[in-house]
Amino acid sequence: MPIYAYTAVGGDGAIVRDHLVAPSPADAARRLAARQLSIIDIREQTGEVVSRRFDHRTLLAAVTPVRSRSLILLFRLLTALITSGITISESIMVLYQQEQHPRLRAVLDDLRIKIEGGVALSSAMATHPKVFPPLAVSMIRAGELGGILETVLERLTTYLEKRAALRAKIILSLIYPGIVVLFATGVIAFLVIGVIPRFVTLMGGRQLPWNTQFILDLSKFVTAHLAHIGGGLAAGAGVVTFLLAAPESRLVIDRLRIYLPVVGPVFRLAAVTQFTNTMASLLGAGIPLVDALTATRETIMNTAFRRDLDRGAERIIAGTQLSTVLAEIPIATPMLVAVTRIGEESGTMDQAMQMVAEAHETMLNDRVARMSVMIEPLLILTLGAIVGFVAWALIAGMLSLYSAGR
Repeated sequence: MPIYAYTAVGGDGAIVRDHLVAPSPADAARRLAARQLSIIDIREQTGEVVSRRFDHRTLLAAVTPVRSRSLILLFRLLTALITSGITISESIMVLYQQEQHPRLRAVLDDLRIKIEGGVALSSAMATHPKVFPPLAVSMIRAGELGGILETVLERLTTYLEKRAALRAKIILSLIYPGIVVLFATGVIAFLVIGVIPRFVTLMGGRQLPWNTQFILDLSKFVTAHLAHIGGGLAAGAGVVTFLLAAPESRLVIDRLRIYLPVVGPVFRLAAVTQFTNTMASLLGAGIPLVDALTATRETIMNTAFRRDLDRGAERIIAGTQLSTVLAEIPIATPMLVAVTRIGEESGTMDQAMQMVAEAHETMLNDRVARMSVMIEPLLILTLGAIVGFVAWALIAGMLSLYSAGR
C-alpha cells in the first residue's frame, strides 16, 4: 500500500509533517481531514525513504532495551483507552505523544503509520518481535478475530504483571544469599591473603597448634598458587557457561534441577505457575488448545519442560488428551494433571488452568519464604564459623608463642 508524506496545518495552527499509509491520495486526504488537518502538501513516498527515516530517528532507540514494566504500562494504558471508546489508531497516537522511552516511542510511531494504512494491530506488532513477544501478538490477534480486544488486552496485561511479579520474587529471594556469599568470599580472601601471611614470619619454624598450622599452610598455598587458582576458577566458570549454553547439556541440567534439595521445588513450582498462567490467558482469549500450547512453549525457560511440551503438542494433534500428556512429564505436579483432567471433562480448561496457577503461586510463595528462612541463617552461621575458626587459630598461635616465651 502506498505511503504518503504530507505537510498540514493543525487546528491550533501548528505545522504537522508526517507520513500516512493509504490506498490513494484521495483516501489519504480524507483521513487527514477527519483528523482536522488542512493539507498543504501531500506526495507519495517509497518504502525505502520511510525506512531510512525510521532508522535514523531510532538510532538510539534500536539499542535501548524495553523493560517489562514499560511494556506492561503500555498495554495497561492501551486497554484503558480502547475500553473508553477511543479507536485503536487514536489510542496509539495518544500513547505515542506521551511516551518517553525512545524505543517504544519509535515503535509506536511505526505502529501508528501501519494501522492508519489498514494493517491490523497484531500484524503491526508482529513486525517488532524484540519488543512485543509472540504470546502478546497471538492473544491480540485472537481478540481481533473474536471482537473481544478489550477483554484480551486486560487478560494480557494481567498475565504480564503476574509473570513480572513472579520473576522479581525469585530474583529477590536470591539477592540476600548472594550478597552474603559474596561478602563471605571477600572476608575469607582478605584473611587468607592479607592478614594471615603477616603471622607467618612471626610464627614460622615453631611448634604450633594444629589449627594455627593449618591456616598458615593454607595461606601459603593460596598465595603461592594464586594465579593457578584464579585460572582454575575462570576455567570452571567457562565450563559452566558452556554447559548452560550447549542445548544437550542444558537439557540435562534443566531436567535434573527440579530434584535439587531446597531450591528444586522452587524451580518446579515456578515452571508450572508460568505454564498454567500462560495457558489460562491464551485459552481464555479463545485460542485453540494446540496453538495455546505452542505459544506457551515459547515462554517456558526450562528447556526439558519445553521439549516435553513439543512432543505433547504432536500427541494432542493425534488425539491424546492434555492431561494424559502432562501425566508423563516429570515437572508436572499431580494437582496440575488432576485439575486439567477435570477441565477437559467439564469444558472449562481456562478456568481450570487459572485455578491451578493460583494454587501453585501460593505454594511457590510459601516455598520461596521457607527457602529464604533456611538459607539465610545457614549462610550467616557458615560465615561466622569460618571467621571464628580463623580468629581461634590466630589466638591459639599467639598463646602458644607466649607460653613458649615463658
